[in-house]
Amino acid sequence: MGTWVHRVLAAAMRGTPVSGEFFQFPGRATSEARLASELGGLRARRPDDRYWDSFHGDVARAARELLSRVYELPSPGFAAVEVDVPDGATIPAGDAGNVRVHGRMDLVLSDSGQWRSSNIEIVDFKTGSGPLLSARRMNSTGASLQLGVYLHAVLSMGAKAGVWMLKPEEQPRRIGEEALERASAKLGLLGSHLVSGLYGARTPDRGEFVRGFEWPLACAPIAASILEAKFEATFGTMPPGVTEDADD
Repeated sequence: MGTWVHRVLAAAMRGTPVSGEFFQFPGRATSEARLASELGGLRARRPDDRYWDSFHGDVARAARELLSRVYELPSPGFAAVEVDVPDGATIPAGDAGNVRVHGRMDLVLSDSGQWRSSNIEIVDFKTGSGPLLSARRMNSTGASLQLGVYLHAVLSMGAKAGVWMLKPEEQPRRIGEEALERASAKLGLLGSHLVSGLYGARTPDRGEFVRGFEWPLACAPIAASILEAKFEATFGTMPPGVTEDADD
């Protein structure tokens, strides 16, 4: 479902091109009308049965809710949808230094229609049941670290920026520059892996409530306590600033 939600939202929000990837951000009424048209076209291309009625209903509800969330954010003037991280963008990765990165962002809002010297808000759409965006959680478990990478990348281009996670039926969550260093501390750990070429698995225990079948003996999961001990023996303690505390 998520792929279709992203597609109809991208089509609904595209506007008149102004510079490179950026376009004039359309008004809410225009985007809502386009979304309705995209959703109608999506339904017309599928069989007339209850399964596709249900699927279309789920896509429509999520897309409408997410579009509404976008227009609750500060009006940007310019935007880009499904846009690649700008060429030359880097992230700080501890011992590995500044590392160039590539990726694609769902939506970028800009006050000037460019990357450099702009006020930019990165928007990531989520339709699944994963955790909400949280600087503490990103620091603790690495959850949504991808969004921290996006934010670092845009900042490296000379912009002032923040990153949002938008989910249907949830309040928007944002991480700004002021919380980014602590939130993305695990990038330093990844940098040490890049330099050493050594990587360690650290996964939770898999019990009867998180799997619906018996694991074959050849791939039986290793207990989390054993993985933790191996990780510490290989890499030592975690870098300063990285914690393993829980989050709400």
